[in-house]
Amino acid sequence: MLQRSALLFFLMLSWALQAQKKSLEPLKTKAEVEIDGSLQDSIWQYAPEATDFVMLSPGSGEAIPAGFKTTLKVFYTDEAIYFGVTMLDPRPDSILKQVTVRDDINQNHDWLAIAINPFNDGQNDFTFFLTSAGTQGDSRTTANGEDYSFNSIWYSAVQITDEGWVCELKIPYISLRFPNELKKDWGFNVIRSIRRSREEYSWNYIDRGSGYSWEYQAGILSNIRDINPPIRLSLMPYASTYIDHFEDKTTLDFNAGMDLKYGINESFTLDATLIPDFGQVAFDNQVLNLSPFEIQFQENRQFFNEGTELFSLGDLFYSRRIGGAPKNITNQDLSGNDTAEVTVRTEFTRLLNATKISGRTNGNLGIGFLNAVTDNNYSIIDSAGQTSQRLLEPLTNYNILVLDQRFNRNSSLSFINTNVLRNGEYADANVAALLASVYTKSGQYRVDAQIKRSDRFQGSNATISGEQYYLRFGDVDGNWRWAIRQDVISDDFDPNDLGFLARNNQIRNYNELEYATFKPKGPFNRTSYTLFSVYSQLYDSQRFEEFYLGLNTFFLLRDFTGTGIRLRLKPIESYDYFEPRVAGSYFYKPYNYATIFFISTDYRKPFALDLDFGYDRTPDWDRDYYNINIEPRIRLGDHFFIIPQVTFDLFYNDRGFASFGSDGPVFGSRDVKNLIALIDGRYAFNPKASLGLRLRQFWSRVDYQDYYNLNANGTLSLRESSDDYNLYFNTLNLDLRFSWWFAPASEMVILYRVALSNLGDDINNNYLQNLNNAFDSPVQNNLSIRLAYFLDYHQTRNQLQGK
Repeated sequence: MLQRSALLFFLMLSWALQAQKKSLEPLKTKAEVEIDGSLQDSIWQYAPEATDFVMLSPGSGEAIPAGFKTTLKVFYTDEAIYFGVTMLDPRPDSILKQVTVRDDINQNHDWLAIAINPFNDGQNDFTFFLTSAGTQGDSRTTANGEDYSFNSIWYSAVQITDEGWVCELKIPYISLRFPNELKKDWGFNVIRSIRRSREEYSWNYIDRGSGYSWEYQAGILSNIRDINPPIRLSLMPYASTYIDHFEDKTTLDFNAGMDLKYGINESFTLDATLIPDFGQVAFDNQVLNLSPFEIQFQENRQFFNEGTELFSLGDLFYSRRIGGAPKNITNQDLSGNDTAEVTVRTEFTRLLNATKISGRTNGNLGIGFLNAVTDNNYSIIDSAGQTSQRLLEPLTNYNILVLDQRFNRNSSLSFINTNVLRNGEYADANVAALLASVYTKSGQYRVDAQIKRSDRFQGSNATISGEQYYLRFGDVDGNWRWAIRQDVISDDFDPNDLGFLARNNQIRNYNELEYATFKPKGPFNRTSYTLFSVYSQLYDSQRFEEFYLGLNTFFLLRDFTGTGIRLRLKPIESYDYFEPRVAGSYFYKPYNYATIFFISTDYRKPFALDLDFGYDRTPDWDRDYYNINIEPRIRLGDHFFIIPQVTFDLFYNDRGFASFGSDGPVFGSRDVKNLIALIDGRYAFNPKASLGLRLRQFWSRVDYQDYYNLNANGTLSLRESSDDYNLYFNTLNLDLRFSWWFAPASEMVILYRVALSNLGDDINNNYLQNLNNAFDSPVQNNLSIRLAYFLDYHQTRNQLQGK
């Protein structure tokens, strides 16, 4: 009894100590140090230190072994804060140190993360990563996780010693944001990752099972005083040139422009891009879309990725709507006419300028405003040797306003408004939303609520309005978690002028129950089991759509192999009201079941493998679907890393919409074979220079066996027809990219790009014949060079003053 009482006492004492926030008061000085990773400057002897790191993963709260003792020292000056960290390792020759490019910080190397929050609110962390190979990374905390598009200017150095490794960091205040009224206490935490054991340790204890974010569980840098936030003004002028060859025509293009950042005050930043150039952004992963819904593509333009965390609230902002591929707002006929020798060509919509302002007040009110203007876009019609043009997309102004009030730790109340104004008689649009996410005082429960309204102004005072309502309540803390939610989308809700919504007209109910473990036990480091159900119906008619049950499992083994199984069952028939592409019609689907198995081996090894296998079965149709994804990860030394990937999507006896006939929609029974072959590799010469290769091919083959009419009750009846809707689609893209960060935040990129695609109805070719035919198609070759140079107000001033 005495032993059990003593054990309980020590456990409670341990919990109490872990629950307390650690505090460290850094030294204020005028000393300057050379950032070389040695910590030999005398100031380090006087700087206060932080030790006693505890395990973050795979365990929870255990003290770091003495052989890996980690000691951090910190001091600050009028211009920057400095960190010196000594990380012991009993086997320094075994420290992993794979060389990667900036922000690629979770590969086969040790790393250190220093999180600083001048707001001390658990929500506005600036995190600086440094690997044992010397690679830098940085991020900002957002509502959707870490934003690694945030790039700042700071200095670091690493040395591998006989006792472990040592790093030294200088973080100028221009790389941080501050509240209007400076706080004496800053949120602060440090995480050390030891790659060969896959263990992570933090200075202040973090409970991974808590409903509170890691940022809220940080320690304190105390009594920060006498700091004057600097003027934050930087320019990024650029120049680029492009040589493009397509169909025996070679063109030469030159561009120049500038990005600007200006700190309006301590908290708010103005970002502007003038005459932007996005010619070197990554290519889209094109596919053949047989569904009735639009495909959402990833945003690859830096301006619309960096510092946009406020604008992502509410999922109302899809930046790909701005510029890029033309949108046929004026409903022009783009089909052309081969017999009349009429061809129609379109160009990308030009972005004239874009500006965003964002920041957070001392009262934790986040304010964001973004405005962008795109130019008129015309289609070019060639007819009998005569060229003319027609307006496709008029001059358009896009803007979004966000107000986000944070309170009570992680809770928030937000307002978002998006607006699109088009020149002339064409439709304008506005969407407004009110969002709330509220935690209980204990942090165990959270409720989320959203109300959204869209208005499209069609001209002549005609307005189409719609609404969306969302409510979720659940337990977010501990091993057992649950949630219930409902999403109601009216049939006229349409945020797609500046947002993305694949479909509307739905009431969807979702329930889930999860059990998760966060500490090693038996053969597992951690596990999770999630049971869920989904029931949906149409909004306007309340007609039933589908019901299904699911189970997701995940297991992380002691050897860091991740694996799991996902099961889904639709025990009753479902009804698809969108596949027919005709209002009022629907498509009947019998019961269905599916399973997915996946495994991911230990990434520490030179060869690792990600493997996914999915199977989906509809017995009444004798329909089978197989998904196979094979993704090896190959590392040759510390500099070369390549991921070849092949994915097969195979549908047999699938049924779906084929085309329109004279009497309505035509459905078909079809075999669909999709192949994605991808090679993604990089050779990193050092943390500042790398050569990357990305090669992707997509091939799709659609083979129809029978055609059907759609009956009034959603079933299909055989159609006597000579129709031929067979289809193949092929696309190939190659990017060969050399990147060199020749100065802080300044980069030169040389890019060679190849792109080709073809589409047709000859499906009798095998893969190699198809590939040969693809290379016979017109090929676009593009060589570009882009040079961007970072100019900071303080750095430039000091250079002019000879400092």
